[in-house]
Amino acid sequence: MLTSEQLMPLTILLAPIFSTLAILLVLVLDVRHSPKSLWPVKGNVLAMMCCTVVNWGSLVFYFFYPEIFAIINAPVFFALSMVQVFFYGFIFHITRLDAGERFPRYHYYLPAILTLALLAVSFITPFEGQVEIIKAKGKCTNEDYRLFYMVSNSKIPVRTLYSVVYLSLSFYRLRNYRKRVRDYSANEEKGHLRWLSVYLILTTGLTPMPIFKLLLTERLSVITSSVMPTYYLLFTFQYAYLCYYVVKEKYVLMTDKEVNDSHKSTAITPTATTDTDTPQLKKNQLTREVFDQFMATQRPYLNADLKITDLVAELNINRTYLSAFINSEYGVNFSSYINQCRLKEYERLQTLPEKQGYSPQELALMAGFGSYKSLLRFSKEHNIA
Repeated sequence: MLTSEQLMPLTILLAPIFSTLAILLVLVLDVRHSPKSLWPVKGNVLAMMCCTVVNWGSLVFYFFYPEIFAIINAPVFFALSMVQVFFYGFIFHITRLDAGERFPRYHYYLPAILTLALLAVSFITPFEGQVEIIKAKGKCTNEDYRLFYMVSNSKIPVRTLYSVVYLSLSFYRLRNYRKRVRDYSANEEKGHLRWLSVYLILTTGLTPMPIFKLLLTERLSVITSSVMPTYYLLFTFQYAYLCYYVVKEKYVLMTDKEVNDSHKSTAITPTATTDTDTPQLKKNQLTREVFDQFMATQRPYLNADLKITDLVAELNINRTYLSAFINSEYGVNFSSYINQCRLKEYERLQTLPEKQGYSPQELALMAGFGSYKSLLRFSKEHNIA
């Protein structure tokens, strides 16, 4: 039976559990109505949140029901290790631009090995001894159970190490992705993944917190201090922030079909056109004149989510060639070229009498920009007044 002194700590521990469950429910409802191409992306975040719920929930048993915690100790260890793996799986899928790139299975091996190690140690340690170590809250009260103490209490150090490793991998992958995405997507707002940078920076700031929590939580009373509620609040905000951008799909995802199609190449040699050439593009033939006429008549840049693969089928060329063609002919990458077209369209719309009543934000959307901020950012980066 819980005492009155335990009710406040329990309430504080339950708060992040219910908030994470709410986030998890939103993700489940969203995944149900998402196309299958997004399942690998959202599925990783969904699995990450499930592991997070397990982690938060295990704290209740750790402090109030150590006998139950001893039973679920190994699954909790696995869930704690897999949070970062699933998050990196999410990063991997939204920054995937190469054909044949698959998430390596070896990322799952170490959490499984560590969990099996804890199971093996638990098997040779008396249940009463496990409960005794858990009740000691980070202290080894019996040398006979030293091995169990070391393995069981390695959760937080392992979690911190995983965070450092996978944060480093995520920053590295994001940096490489940004170098290449401008040749693939013309959606600056989604393609640049600025929100993901904010999330990674926030995660970096919170990485030392589990170690800090480990040092503080020898006494249950510490939970009721201002430190732990602030810690839980920051983590809840972090996951809510991630959930918002995942549900809003603020990223450019390259499907398997696009990956395969974009790497089907044919020998293409630009040839000169004659006066009798029509605006329709011919197979294995692309010139600046023909491309300019295609862009002027079709105006694909009005699509805010335009990707270079959207033009591949109509131009009958592969993605690599089209990207190289734009870089060679116009001296800019695909994203900058499309945004230049949008900027010209925006300036044209401003001169039309029938558009005088529209706001700059509305005209920016009509011109193909994802938002007015995208227009301002592009103008600033290219020193355009």
